[in-house]
Order: sequence, then C-alpha cells, then structure tokens
Amino acid sequence: LANTDEYIEGQVTGSLGEVLVRCNNVLYIRGAEEEEEEETMRD
Repeated sequence: LANTDEYIEGQVTGSLGEVLVRCNNVLYIRGAEEEEEEETMRD
C-alpha cells in the first residue's frame, strides 16, 4: 500500500508511506520521539 496514513481514534496522526500487508497481519515500527533533557550538563 502506498501513501498510507495512520489513524488513531479517527484522527490522522501521521503518514506511514509504503506499507506491506502479509496475510492478515500489519506491522509498522517507527522510532519514538526523544524528549529533551531538562537538566544541563555540569563540569
């Protein structure tokens, strides 16, 4: 499937792009967004 979008609770959450469907299972893995560290490095 090309140009696939991800929907969660009826809302578009992002574009997945190209997705391969094998049998009846769909697997998509994406990287988690990193949170910025609030602490600064000290010497």
